[in-house]
Amino acid sequence: MIEDLPKEKRAKRKSWTRGNGAVREHGGVWYIRYCRNGKRREERTDAQTKQEALAVLRKRGEQLDAGLFDIDSAKVKVDELYALIKSDYEQQGQHVKDLTKRWNHLSKTFGGNLARTVTPDRISKYINQRLNKEGAARATVQLELACLRRMLRLGFQHSKVARVPYVPCLKIENARQGFFEQEDFERVRVALPDYLRPLVTVAYWTGWRKGELLKMEWRHVNLETGEARLDETMTKNGKGRVVILPQEALEVLKVWREQTRELERATGRIITSLFHRQGAPIKDFYGAWRAACEAAGISGRLFHDLRRSSVRNYVRQGVHERIAMAISGHKTRSIFDRYNIVDPKDLQEAARRVASARNGGEMGKIVVLPERKAEGDAR
Repeated sequence: MIEDLPKEKRAKRKSWTRGNGAVREHGGVWYIRYCRNGKRREERTDAQTKQEALAVLRKRGEQLDAGLFDIDSAKVKVDELYALIKSDYEQQGQHVKDLTKRWNHLSKTFGGNLARTVTPDRISKYINQRLNKEGAARATVQLELACLRRMLRLGFQHSKVARVPYVPCLKIENARQGFFEQEDFERVRVALPDYLRPLVTVAYWTGWRKGELLKMEWRHVNLETGEARLDETMTKNGKGRVVILPQEALEVLKVWREQTRELERATGRIITSLFHRQGAPIKDFYGAWRAACEAAGISGRLFHDLRRSSVRNYVRQGVHERIAMAISGHKTRSIFDRYNIVDPKDLQEAARRVASARNGGEMGKIVVLPERKAEGDAR
């Protein structure tokens, strides 16, 4: 069944309507037809009624006249957009493995589909499916949505899609409260294998990420000056960092350097990795870390909690927050504030300091000033 557009629209959009604009229904699916550059085009729509199909047809005509729609882009599939983002990840040196995990979920819904069929309504249904039916964590779905958004934007930049639909951002309440007090850290460090102790010590005193630390080589530290650095290619935000190691971390690395030299002499090879296991770079130590936390009586702690602890320790000792951010590598203040955790002991210390400054009285205790007391006696 062919339907021409309303007369007022035919008059307004003669360049694309004149006898060519039409809609048809087949098997419960509505299609729009139009001519462009002497060629007949047909598109499948998500319309449920004839009026909705006509609205899609009118909108397509307006886009064509305004140069906002490319005929060839209508045939691009979501899989092609994934190829774009994968190439972008590789060029930026990002982990394609993480991208692949997110695409594995997205492809079940959008893979093989035309990019133009990715609408806000379908995205909303995807979110509902992942959260309510599959039980995925909100943070996980948010990463998948970020991947989809990036794919669509890259497609737009490469003229493969005519528009980027709205992709919502989920509100995530995932600010962890885990951190290490000094005694907790000591118990875990003692329970760890010898080869991991230098790593956790430097992590506790610098707040650097696990991935950053594992990339370090001996050339990145100067044991004479106590300087340690991260190159631009080693950090998450792409900016290099330099820090003067606190005394304990420096002493641990000096001992570790001597042990490494003994291993080099025994094996006849040069060990370049700063943190290693018998000369081989450390890749994963989740099992050893979990066992050490259980032995220390604080199961469930993350290695990343050392980063939070370092940030809090610097601020507690009066280090300016901008300096603490430069050491830990936090790029934005909002993320830094999430790491600068306040615990009950901090609040108790604040109360003690306020009380000590108030005429020697304690917080919450009424102090009668001498002149007031004298007035009371006179009465």
